[in-house]
Amino acid sequence: DEEEEEEEKVSAKKASTTKRKSGVSLAPAGTKPKAAAFSSIPAAGAKDLTPTKKQAKKAPAASSGSPHVPPKPPANADRELKEKLEGSHDLGGAGARDGFASREKDQKFKFLHPDYIKDGQGRKKGDPLYDPSTLHIPQRWFKDYKISPGQRQWWEFKSENFDAVLLFKMGKFYEMYEMDAHIGVEHLGLTYMKGEQPHCGFPERAYANNAEKLARRGHKVVVIEQTETPEQLAERNRKRKQQGQKNCTVVNREKVAVLSPGTLFDAEMVRNSPQQAMVVTVCERVGGASDDGGDKVVEVGVSAVDVTTGRMLVGQLEDNLMRSKLNTFLKAVRPVEVVTPPPATGFMSKETKGMLKKLLQDSA
Repeated sequence: DEEEEEEEKVSAKKASTTKRKSGVSLAPAGTKPKAAAFSSIPAAGAKDLTPTKKQAKKAPAASSGSPHVPPKPPANADRELKEKLEGSHDLGGAGARDGFASREKDQKFKFLHPDYIKDGQGRKKGDPLYDPSTLHIPQRWFKDYKISPGQRQWWEFKSENFDAVLLFKMGKFYEMYEMDAHIGVEHLGLTYMKGEQPHCGFPERAYANNAEKLARRGHKVVVIEQTETPEQLAERNRKRKQQGQKNCTVVNREKVAVLSPGTLFDAEMVRNSPQQAMVVTVCERVGGASDDGGDKVVEVGVSAVDVTTGRMLVGQLEDNLMRSKLNTFLKAVRPVEVVTPPPATGFMSKETKGMLKKLLQDSA
């Protein structure tokens, strides 16, 4: 009996050791096993020992022998990829224009401040010959603020087309920077890209739709296209090197189109607007009294063009100081755009300018 009792003790000891090593309960039949300490579904009343997120972060790294488990991609990874491809470019940047207000008031952009802004010829706004379509950028500014070659190229185009919105081609996308980016966000529903610089864009397949939207909202749109491939740039640099010149780091780009409310002729842009869209030019000269001794005569030259059909109207009017005939003509053709002579080359009275401005506002 004593030998049998000793054998039972040895067997029980072995079973206990096996249980600790394997974590498997070897309790005798008929007894209820205890819940495992790390069971995914703890028994009622058992303490949950599953590590918290904070504890998991502090846990030591797995040994080199452990199998590699790839990190789970972020929940918004698919959305970010889709936005990159479709052009929304919402990568976590500021969602409102106010986020860039302090940057735009910085000393870095002093040449854009109303008190300091000049046209391409260095004339201030108060000058009667001031040209708002150009902008003066000090040459040392590019060096002082370490403007990249690509951004310098953009600013140089902008300085020559300051009154226009630039669609700047980069690869398969049209990019919009600085003040143009605000217009893209407001009128095209784009979102700012990540970074301190205002920047948004859209894929080239959305070009016709977005360019038309901007033009019909009254913006002049200048399209800047790449006219050189990376391979052609490499070949150009090879020739420059032979001549002892520095390499260029950006491809050539050129201004290829100017779009405005009255100059849309692309089939995709005019398909949904079949009505005529006249561009009108006006010039005038105030003469002496009329032949019957009445009020002074205003000689007005007018032309109207529909670029989609090629229809053109040209004429000259002898009008009164109220510009009654000119007003009748403009209401008949209902122009979507009026071209006036620059101060340096032609004259236009304040009365006529005011009438043209009111006409366009009423038709908008």
